[in-house]
Amino acid sequence: MSWLKRSWILIVLVIAFLFLQYKLWFSDNGIKQISELKQRLKLKQAKVEKTKIRNDQLLRQVRHVKNSSEEIEAHARYDLGMVKADEEYMQVVIPNSSTNNVATNNTVKSKQEDKGNHEDITE
Repeated sequence: MSWLKRSWILIVLVIAFLFLQYKLWFSDNGIKQISELKQRLKLKQAKVEKTKIRNDQLLRQVRHVKNSSEEIEAHARYDLGMVKADEEYMQVVIPNSSTNNVATNNTVKSKQEDKGNHEDITE
C-alpha cells in the first residue's frame, strides 16, 4: 500500500511541476513575455539614443544661430528675401537643355560694386 501511495504523490508532484512550468513559459508574465519585452526595450533605447544625438545637433544649431549675426543675416537674405540698403537683388534664369526644368541663380549685388561696371550682356 505504501508503494501505491508514493506513486500517487509522485504523480501529483509531476503534474504540479508541469503546471508550474507551463505558467513559467507561456503565461503573461512568463519567460517568453519577458524576452519580448527585453527586445522591445533594446529597440526603444536605440531610438532614444538616436533622438538624443539629433537633439544635441539641433541644440548646437540653435546656439549658433542665436550667437551668430552672420546666421541671422543669411536667414534674412535667403529665407525672407531681404537685402541691404546699398544692394540690388538680381535673379538670373538659366534654361536647362537636358530637362524642361529651369535653374535659377540668385545674386545680391552691392550698388557700390555696380558703379562703373555697366556692361551690356546680350545673346
